[in-house]
Amino acid sequence: MIQFKIAVGCGEYTDNCLTNNSIRLEFSKEPGSGIWELVNKGCFPSNTIHSECAPNDFYSPSIYSTNTHKQWTLVMFYLPEKTYSSTTQFRWIQETPTNIPKPRNLPTWAIDDIYIGEACPFLCHGKGICVKGKCRCYPGFTGDDCKPETSLKTARILPTMFLDSFENGLSADLWELAKGGWISQECGSLAPHGGGKHLYMGECGVREIVTKELDTSAASKLMFVLRIGSEEGFSQCHVNLLHASASDKSVVLQYSIDDGISWEFIALHSARDFKQPRRLVYEIPERAKIYGVRFRWWQPFHEGRGYDQWALDNVEIV
Repeated sequence: MIQFKIAVGCGEYTDNCLTNNSIRLEFSKEPGSGIWELVNKGCFPSNTIHSECAPNDFYSPSIYSTNTHKQWTLVMFYLPEKTYSSTTQFRWIQETPTNIPKPRNLPTWAIDDIYIGEACPFLCHGKGICVKGKCRCYPGFTGDDCKPETSLKTARILPTMFLDSFENGLSADLWELAKGGWISQECGSLAPHGGGKHLYMGECGVREIVTKELDTSAASKLMFVLRIGSEEGFSQCHVNLLHASASDKSVVLQYSIDDGISWEFIALHSARDFKQPRRLVYEIPERAKIYGVRFRWWQPFHEGRGYDQWALDNVEIV
């Protein structure tokens, strides 16, 4: 496994949409050869047949930008088998313009607490750091894999039900983050399944919304209304399906039981099928019926600000 903390664009003003001059985590098995490749190339709907991608296992490549990692962020993942050798080297390198001898004004960045070695059980569930194959758990978490202590569950009550129609804005009690969007009515009416305001995703950079940690031990269903683009194709809510990566404009629903260290698949919503708003009902997976689960809606790819917009409304867990 590999573990580190990273911040890009720290301590300065940078455009939060900036994805150029990102930091790439690469590896080489031939020291001195100059041959480097990404540790993780990323798995999107369009490349599910790639040998590195398990079915329905969707995640971003090992590239870190001011848009995705402006704040100090802990990154942990299992190293892919392709990196295994007795001569493997790793590097973090910033993408720079090749036509400028001494580029200026690049985002500053920093890394810390690097660990490469024996993996810890379940990556400590994101509630601790891994040191020589053993978890050092954060306060309130215990055991070989940092599960919550009974006293924590009693003292830290997590929401057991969830309902948000976005009419009063984005609830800080329910949502951990919302990147790439805001509350509006720009995707038109979501009738008959939704009305009024919705969460509109049409900004640059990453587009995702992630819930707070929830206690779904007794929950059974997750419901919401979704629209991707529109039949009318008006500019505020339009998706270009002729693009080579049109399948990556889908919206993926996932859950995490390790504080967002990794994400598990629930459903894929193709942009081709959601030009009209649809209400969806999913059974919560058994593994997700747990204290401390998060859910997220994520669009792997879009063509930029004002393109490939989508809307989410009436999110409910019962």
